[in-house]
Amino acid sequence: MIQKLENIFLNILRMVVLISATISLLIVLGGLLMGVKGILPGGSDKEANPSISDNFILDKFKQEEPKQVINSDSSSSENSTSPSAEPEDPDMKYYIRTADAMITYIRKASEGNESLDKDRLITILKNIATTQKSTALVTKYISSLADTSEKVLPNQIMIEAAKSSSAITVIQKFIDSYSKEFNEQIEETENENERKRYKNNSEQENAKYYFMVGGGAFVVFLFIVFLSIIIKIERNLRRDSNT
Repeated sequence: MIQKLENIFLNILRMVVLISATISLLIVLGGLLMGVKGILPGGSDKEANPSISDNFILDKFKQEEPKQVINSDSSSSENSTSPSAEPEDPDMKYYIRTADAMITYIRKASEGNESLDKDRLITILKNIATTQKSTALVTKYISSLADTSEKVLPNQIMIEAAKSSSAITVIQKFIDSYSKEFNEQIEETENENERKRYKNNSEQENAKYYFMVGGGAFVVFLFIVFLSIIIKIERNLRRDSNT
């Protein structure tokens, strides 16, 4: 009777050992996979590439006008062709295109009553553009501003906007609106990259935990395998003694 109970107990223990070994092995594999996933590189940062639509700029002129910080200078020549910026500046062509578009707008919208010196305007544009964090962003800023100026400023909405204030005030608001949206898009990209880096760092920290869990489960698995060997030896000895 006792021997039968011992056999039953050994059979139950054997099943428990097999189930425990299977679970331990699954934990080992899961911990290994999650750990490896956590230490894999998360990819490089997303490059900032702001894009300002023409409609976005036009919509801004339904809002309150900004203070005028670019003053008219009727005594200066608006067609100056000797900008004070360094001639080797690779972005000079974009500054010139932007200034030409703005000066043409001022002359047309004000019906010749307002003017702005081209050299001074280029200097202002360069001072604004060079506040960007990299030369690539400086080029992106002024090249995109040149394209936007040439497409947006001739729009009749922009011409009408000058009637309620002044052409130079409209130009100031145009630059302000463009710069604000450009910088906000860059900030959004930087925040996204920061969240991505934080996530990658968290995953790497979690990878250590998964490796520890997997390692512990592997030790338990080895112990269970050793225990199953002992149980098998015990069963064989009992079988031999019965015979």
